[in-house]
Amino acid sequence: MRIGERRGGGFTYLGLLFLIAVVAAAGAVAAERWTTVLQRDREAELDFRGRQIARAIAAYQQTSPGADKAWPHQLDELVDDHRAEPPRHHLRRLYADPFTGQADWLLLRDPAGGVRGVSSRATMPALQTLGHKPGKEGDVVRLTDIVYMAPALASAAASSAEIAARPP
Repeated sequence: MRIGERRGGGFTYLGLLFLIAVVAAAGAVAAERWTTVLQRDREAELDFRGRQIARAIAAYQQTSPGADKAWPHQLDELVDDHRAEPPRHHLRRLYADPFTGQADWLLLRDPAGGVRGVSSRATMPALQTLGHKPGKEGDVVRLTDIVYMAPALASAAASSAEIAARPP
């Protein structure tokens, strides 16, 4: 053996490469799980915000003056309802869609143009069905398929717990 020549240097290099590969694989698994946790949190927040908006729509209709109970035409009317004095606030603020980050909800309207419910604009598959029952076994439920509708005034006597995610 010559002076300055080392034996076994290749094994250390291979061991280091193997260690880097194991750490990278573990990091990929952790990132995937973290993404799933984040989406579940966003879906829970979507459910909360959708139910709050549906309750506010129902409250807006119930407090409409006169015999003709109107639906709001825009979601902003739920925050500042100036139909009576003092103004009512059915929502403290207009909630943003947790998946888009903006208050750009899909508005579900009645034939007269009033807002009856909302849905998210996000088209990604939902991890949780949030009360939505798919039509066929194996159907993928997309976030935009989950609808939050205010009950009609005739059925509004039912408990507010009935306001739930319903299929379109």
